[in-house]
Amino acid sequence: MVDPPVPYRPWARAVRNENKKYAYRPTKLEQIDALSRCFEMGVPRQSFFGGFNVIQARGTVVLLYANSGYFNPRTINLDGRPHVDKKIKLWMGDSVGRWEGNTLVVDVTNLNDHAWYDVVGNFHSSDIHVTERWTLVDANTIEYEVMNDDPRVFTRPWSMKMTYLRDPEAGEQWEAACYEGERDIDVILKRNQDGAPR
Repeated sequence: MVDPPVPYRPWARAVRNENKKYAYRPTKLEQIDALSRCFEMGVPRQSFFGGFNVIQARGTVVLLYANSGYFNPRTINLDGRPHVDKKIKLWMGDSVGRWEGNTLVVDVTNLNDHAWYDVVGNFHSSDIHVTERWTLVDANTIEYEVMNDDPRVFTRPWSMKMTYLRDPEAGEQWEAACYEGERDIDVILKRNQDGAPR
């Protein structure tokens, strides 16, 4: 659920429309979604894409996403440390959290601008500041809300929400095999650049 609809600035809406136009028939590498290229999906997209495991240790919460191209864990630091230098930009950003009762509030900065929100090119800049709220409703339910604040791209902050239910039948979490340099990307680009029919 998204509320309100993504409030793009006019220039950013034009970029998103261009991304969307070529999402299924890309002619340049940058028109292909990061996930299809086996990169990380970024925050918050990764949390909307499927299941995950949570590991909590002293001063840290780690999220393990099965569908991550490289099965990289996401670390949320709870030990009061500051964010890394703002010049450092990462696929999953820098996550610093704190507990407010049953809600884990996570401040995410330092995201790069390569990851999209989805496969059709909804995007943000590297100036984005994300605030996540993971609320433990009960032993089997987490309500997730994320506020997206990027004044360069959006006219105002906007939010997305989702509810997660524990799956007691879930078995072992398997890695989604994917690797950078997947040869299908070259085939897709060549086919579309040559104007070959679908």
